[in-house]
Amino acid sequence: MEDKLDSNLLVTYNSKLPGTARQELENNLAELKLAAEFLRSNTSGVFRLNVKDPRAAIKKLAKLCQKSPKNFKTTFSYTPIDMWCKTNIADMQSCIKTLLPDIKESDKWKLNLRKRHVDSTEAELIAQLTEPVDRALVNLNAPDKIIHVDIFNDMTGISLLKSDEFFNVCRIKH
Repeated sequence: MEDKLDSNLLVTYNSKLPGTARQELENNLAELKLAAEFLRSNTSGVFRLNVKDPRAAIKKLAKLCQKSPKNFKTTFSYTPIDMWCKTNIADMQSCIKTLLPDIKESDKWKLNLRKRHVDSTEAELIAQLTEPVDRALVNLNAPDKIIHVDIFNDMTGISLLKSDEFFNVCRIKH
């Protein structure tokens, strides 16, 4: 079980190289003069951090990755988290409902789901989590807004993102 999840940035990394990954991340943050607090994570392969402005930090890290891809060997994805809730459908749906005012009727949207140590199937969870979303324009390839759900055992992080507010190192490198 995780401690109280109050982190606002998740970074996935090669779970076989946690020390190397942490040093890489610390070096990249230092190069950009970004302060970060590492919080305890009981999930192998995931760093939980607090940073002043996670979206701005991610944009700077993505630019650094484009400029110096060799600096990103053991970290993989960078995602801001807007809110945490218990991992049950009612609480997750309630959090998602709070995001709806920021999704215009004209916005194309999709839901991203990452789950760890959860028995429900991805399709089942996506159907349940999108149920309260009353916006008609779903677009899986080019959404304006992305409802991002990251499930960790009994706690779930949820964010409403634009495509440039998170990144995957492999996509930038290729």
